Amino acid sequence: MQIPERIDSKFRFVLLAAHRAEQMVRGARPKVEGGPRKPTRSAMAEIEEDRVNWDYGPPPVVEAAPVETPPQEYGYQLGYYAVFFYDPDGIKLEIVHVPGHAA
Repeated sequence: MQIPERIDSKFRFVLLAAHRAEQMVRGARPKVEGGPRKPTRSAMAEIEEDRVNWDYGPPPVVEAAPVETPPQEYGYQLGYYAVFFYDPDGIKLEIVHVPGHAA
């Protein structure tokens, strides 16, 4: 098995081959004539011959979590502070810094 130069890892090769094999199982025609009969082998052959177009796509858009309460010190212990925010699912989270405690 020879991984094409433009594919950065074996992991990506396996992902591409699996995705392409699934397409063939669902009815897509092989792009390699007279090649292997099994969809996985045929998909691997297509990728090795650079007949499968793929790219990374646009980078994901990451939105900053809205901060409910900015960092502030509380009277619990000198140097203790916390910040409250909501995660993308709307769950309220708190990050706390307590002096002398490792993260």
